[in-house]
Amino acid sequence: MGSVAFRASSDCNLDVSASAGWLGERPCIRITLRNTSDEVVDSWNVMVSAPGTLAGIVDARCNAVAATCFHVTGEGRTRTIPPGGAVTFGMFFE
Repeated sequence: MGSVAFRASSDCNLDVSASAGWLGERPCIRITLRNTSDEVVDSWNVMVSAPGTLAGIVDARCNAVAATCFHVTGEGRTRTIPPGGAVTFGMFFE
């Protein structure tokens, strides 16, 4: 899989990291958002640029897709990040 880039919403104090791998025969990325502030982050969003066609997403919601740019938001247990806490979601591609 090619390079992956991220941009967190400007109103969040988030540290974004990722690891790439394979889910069966599909390339996937696992993205972790860590809250570096001392306040709860609610309703975060991240823009993810990754080559390939999105086949699925786990523990988040992909609200908009434009070519290889994906707008991702938290869903359910990943929607809120406590101070010093982290959430992880996964994306897999065709």
